[in-house]
Order: sequence, then C-alpha cells, then structure tokens
Amino acid sequence: MKTPIAMLLVTGLVAGALAQNKPDFTGVWVPGEVKSDAARGGGGVAALPPSDLTIQHTPAALAISKTAFDIVTTQTYKLDGSESTNKSGAVVRVTRSRWDGPRLVIEGKASQVTSAGPAEWIFKETYSLNASGRLLLTSVYVSTDGTTTRSTQEFSRKPTK
Repeated sequence: MKTPIAMLLVTGLVAGALAQNKPDFTGVWVPGEVKSDAARGGGGVAALPPSDLTIQHTPAALAISKTAFDIVTTQTYKLDGSESTNKSGAVVRVTRSRWDGPRLVIEGKASQVTSAGPAEWIFKETYSLNASGRLLLTSVYVSTDGTTTRSTQEFSRKPTK
C-alpha cells in the first residue's frame, strides 16, 4: 500500500521539476513566419522590416536587441518579478516578467507622446521554444481605444561559427 503512494509522490515531484525547466533563450534568432491579425498597411512598429533578435539571457535578466534602420535598441527585463523600464525613441515600456512553466511572460504598458497626442497600450508577450527548438514570440497588444492586435512570430536560432 505504501508503494502506490510513494510512486505518486515521486511522479508528482518529477512532473513538477520538469514543468519548472526554464529554457535559455541566449543567441541570435532569425525571423521567420509571422501570423498577425493586424491590418495590412499600418504604420508604426508593424511597418518595420523583421529584424534578428540578439538575446542575452542570465538568471537575473533577459536583454533583447533589435536593429531598425541601422540603429540597435536593447530592452532589458528583470526576471525577479520586479518592474523594468525601457525607453526606445519616444516609447516607454514599463513591465514585469514572470515564468509560466517553460514560457517567459512579459506584461506591461507602453506609452508615447506624438504630435497627435499621447498613446498607450497594455501588452503581453510570451517567449517559448517549440518542439523544434524555434523561438515563438506571441504578442497581444490592446490600445486605449480597445483595439486588440495579436501576433505570433517564429524565429530560428542562427548557428554559431
């Protein structure tokens, strides 16, 4: 009678340990397919050409660098659940990051002031690796007018030399 209980306990511990595996996203990631419900022809970030992601991942932080028009921008996210603030041009992103099993979830608010006035979005970005080892970035952005944009982009790890 003790054996089934012990087996259940061990199985539960092993399953819990496996669920807590956190992938290392370090590397250069080349963009692939994008699936989005955003309207074609829109401006802003959606109009930018896809960029490689260079990710530096430590136990304390995740730094993601992108290049647009020969300008490299880096966003750094603390992984301890505390608030991170990143600025890129006129856009300010205030976020918190957390692990959801093997997925890294970054949630927060982005805001900017333009000639048309202030604009804000709340967003959720989820980073994960699929069974093929590709990076999946799933994003949901909600603007202050309630417009929701969802997208999923797949990236392949660039081989190291």
